[in-house]
Amino acid sequence: MSEQSTVETTKPVFIAGGEGDPKQGMALCLTCGGTKIAKYQEATKTWIYVDGTSHTGHELTLPGQDTITIPSESHIQGLTPLLSYIIKQYQGMGLVGEERNIAQLFLTGITRHLPAKYRRHVIFQGESGTGKTKIARTGLKPFWGDVENYTRITGAGLDRKEGSLDGKILFLEQIEGSEPGQLKYLMTEGSLTILVADRDSSGRIVSHAHQLKGEPVVVSTLVGAVIDAQLLNRVSTLEIDESTQQTERITRHKLQQWSNIDSEQEPPLLRTIQQIDEKCWELGKHVKEVKIPFATQLEEGLPKILAMRRATDRILSLVSAIAFVKAALGMRPQAKLKEVKLEQLNRYMYVIALPEDLTDALYCLGEAFSDSLTYFFGRSKQIYEELCKNPCASSRDIAQITKISQNRAREYLNSLVDLGYATKTKDKGIYRYEPKPHDNTTLKLQATYTEAELQQWFQQQFPNNDAELVIPAEAKTGFDLPRPVQVCLESEPNLTTVEKTGHETVTDGKVVPDTALETGTNDTVPDIAPLKPDDVKGR
Repeated sequence: MSEQSTVETTKPVFIAGGEGDPKQGMALCLTCGGTKIAKYQEATKTWIYVDGTSHTGHELTLPGQDTITIPSESHIQGLTPLLSYIIKQYQGMGLVGEERNIAQLFLTGITRHLPAKYRRHVIFQGESGTGKTKIARTGLKPFWGDVENYTRITGAGLDRKEGSLDGKILFLEQIEGSEPGQLKYLMTEGSLTILVADRDSSGRIVSHAHQLKGEPVVVSTLVGAVIDAQLLNRVSTLEIDESTQQTERITRHKLQQWSNIDSEQEPPLLRTIQQIDEKCWELGKHVKEVKIPFATQLEEGLPKILAMRRATDRILSLVSAIAFVKAALGMRPQAKLKEVKLEQLNRYMYVIALPEDLTDALYCLGEAFSDSLTYFFGRSKQIYEELCKNPCASSRDIAQITKISQNRAREYLNSLVDLGYATKTKDKGIYRYEPKPHDNTTLKLQATYTEAELQQWFQQQFPNNDAELVIPAEAKTGFDLPRPVQVCLESEPNLTTVEKTGHETVTDGKVVPDTALETGTNDTVPDIAPLKPDDVKGR
């Protein structure tokens, strides 16, 4: 039996066909990674998968246990086991590849539990039919009770909206380029105050202020390059993998779907993500701030460009989101105020990020993040490079070179003009584009931090001894950053994965942290309370 399966459970792991085999019902196969559901077939007295494959001799566990077991090793190179495990659950729900995008969407959704300044916004960018909406909908499915889904939003609609958007996810199906300015204010200011004129009870027209409060998490998709520049600099753009290899993987997956009976494995996988989200919700109510004590070490690695004024927040908010998820599972240090004032009654805790969270964040951002720093997205970088080789080119010229439609080429060229990377002049009825200089800079982020340095930081932040520092055993390995992480602003993303090792057990209660397993321990955190329908519909 694997090391991580020694955790106490109400229904222990068993060997199919061996002692302790209940010989009934359905079970998750740990040997197959925890994402395959085996069913006991009475006629043959064996546990089988939907395709008839026997699981005799495999480690199985029945649904309804009170633990979630995180594998001791990551199946994704460059990522810690916890986030790797979460990505694996989403891929078990039908997503293929897209590891970085899955991780970013999950973490973006989780930030709705944090104070407003930590909220993140993402837009999936890709051509039509590449799977943007599928990834967004599947990624948001565990949070759907907090999702407000719209095909289109108007300014008047937001002006008149009642209630609060705090803790909500605003899922806009597709960016059309004509989104109202009110949306941008909500994404940064967290409120809208509109002076409107209405008739009062006596019939007189009077003015009054209508206020919409709450900063939502915004998720959307984008085809092409038509997007407001101010909206673009408020979001992280996630590019869909349009490579031939990804197309082959998706095609293979679809063929398997058409040839095999549905294994009904989505509900337990969905439930696993919901359990983690529930723990984040419980902790989020008490979090005052997420602090990154080693943040000052990053200064020299940040390029000195204007875009970093907002990009720095995007990087560090992702580090904070990762630390927050791990803290919710008992895997990160926390500073807790000893005496809480009435106005601080709910928020009395500081979550503390560690260098390992920076490593995870840089993986999630990927090398393509370097392009988004300078607001290159989709194929705009390629268009810019071709324009540098072919100055005074028209949209038709660029379309022929890049083998895209002339309309799409024109969209990208106009976006380069809007963002200040090109100029446009009219010559004999034809618009021609000239590139403007663009600096090549490097983003190089690395940090080291020891437990002793954390203790010293804590003493400096709380000199009056008015807080308590709690460092879980599971957080010990998070102090180490194994290697410097460098992202070149002109590189392409590399989504290399390695074969998975270890097992994953999806169950109903505790979480064994990845860092605990790395150090050979098997500590658990408290039980996760079952989700109630009312909780899911509107926390």
